[in-house]
Amino acid sequence: MLEKEFMEYHNIYERILSNFYPSLNSTGFQERNLTVNFSKAYEKINSDKNIVSWFEFQFGEKRKEHIDCIIINETNKEIYLIESKRFVSPRKTDEIIKDIKRIKQIINDDNTYKERVKNIDSYHKRYGIILADVWIENTQKREIFEKFKDEKFFSAKEFNELDLYKNDFNYFTHEFDNGEYFRKSIKDEYALLSFVWEIK
Repeated sequence: MLEKEFMEYHNIYERILSNFYPSLNSTGFQERNLTVNFSKAYEKINSDKNIVSWFEFQFGEKRKEHIDCIIINETNKEIYLIESKRFVSPRKTDEIIKDIKRIKQIINDDNTYKERVKNIDSYHKRYGIILADVWIENTQKREIFEKFKDEKFFSAKEFNELDLYKNDFNYFTHEFDNGEYFRKSIKDEYALLSFVWEIK
């Protein structure tokens, strides 16, 4: 599920960090770049298909909520709802769980989303995507990375609560060796962490 798209997404970041350091010192990278670069990767890999992307997609009756990105593949009849997170602390785990629940609720129950996608009933494949990154600068953040890498980020209890099934989701991780990049003073390792699941 999305193996080629995530490979290109990781390649985009490799190219960026080989030529350019986006942040001022250690302030981190703005999380919107995760969704922008993933959508670029998705559209490149699927360039022969009819695809649209939109960022800060509003939903909800009060019109105050948004999803970071929606990708609609009209050719394959697939919809992707995407949320991005920077793992500045382990507490982000709780936010990701809330995001997963929210994405499922939008797909299944939110009329303000359904009424804006043309021929919505023809889309039989719906996916949620969590895009995250982490600077592996301490033991806690290393543990987060390792849990993604080993596909054990969510505990069994949390998986039961989220109603996800092993054959319906994929993890993707990419760790950067900063010693290879032009700014060799960067000591902390940077990693991309991603999670995709099919919404039933």
